[in-house]
Amino acid sequence: MTQSKSSNPLRAIMDIRREELPVALLMFGYFFLVISTFWILKPIKKPLFIGFYDETGFQLGSWVLRAAQAELLAKVLNTVVAAVAVVVFTWLSRRLVRQQLTVAFSAMFVGGFGAYAFVLGDPGALTVWSFYLYGDLYSTVMVATFFAFLNDAVAPQAARRHYGPILLGGVSGGVFGSAVLRLWVDSLSTQAWMGVCIVVAGLIALLARAAGRRVDATRRDDDEPSKADVAAPAPAKQQNPAFEGAALVFRSRYLLSVAVMVGLYEIVSTVMDYQFSATIS
Repeated sequence: MTQSKSSNPLRAIMDIRREELPVALLMFGYFFLVISTFWILKPIKKPLFIGFYDETGFQLGSWVLRAAQAELLAKVLNTVVAAVAVVVFTWLSRRLVRQQLTVAFSAMFVGGFGAYAFVLGDPGALTVWSFYLYGDLYSTVMVATFFAFLNDAVAPQAARRHYGPILLGGVSGGVFGSAVLRLWVDSLSTQAWMGVCIVVAGLIALLARAAGRRVDATRRDDDEPSKADVAAPAPAKQQNPAFEGAALVFRSRYLLSVAVMVGLYEIVSTVMDYQFSATIS
């Protein structure tokens, strides 16, 4: 006797229609590569930072911070960088759609990876700090860009079918990225890893372009206006990009709850990461 759709949990998770499969696979690959890159960058930037200050410490006025304490300061600076990134992301998202936003940010990170390939061989304090912040900036911007793309590309009625398999790409990317680095970390130099990140960023842009074309073609076939084809009328007055996202969060209990959960997660994650860094240092 065959199981019905409602009694088969695997079928409920993987219930993607044939015509939806190309976009789902492209978005799976997109998220897979984003998270893989993050897990390549994290084990490179953390030892680089900790190792740089492990013996001498970090001089901050009259204070001398240990390596793990200096990393806590870097995490505080990450919040400032993330706030600036939110403003830039909001400003660009008003002017670019779907694949255009992904291509723009991918090009930006390709340039950054190329620059770090030249300076990470003999890093100074500025390089160590900026690369630490740059690694977190990558995950902040590219994950936000991915979800903006996904929200625009997947219709609400199809989200339940798509999100599970697509987000599995992120989990798979984490496993793959950390496993590849563990196996090959001694075989490739840090500069070579920057080259790998450049190639992956290019692949992300190509996947985004392919997914965007698929979405546009589907919507044209369905006679549904696409953001890429029909420019939305400009509102009479737009909010400042620095405050638009915050205002939206505070108007919604749901978004405010998500913000609180993310904040609590970051607090716990920071404390555990400090304990880990202090222990290995």
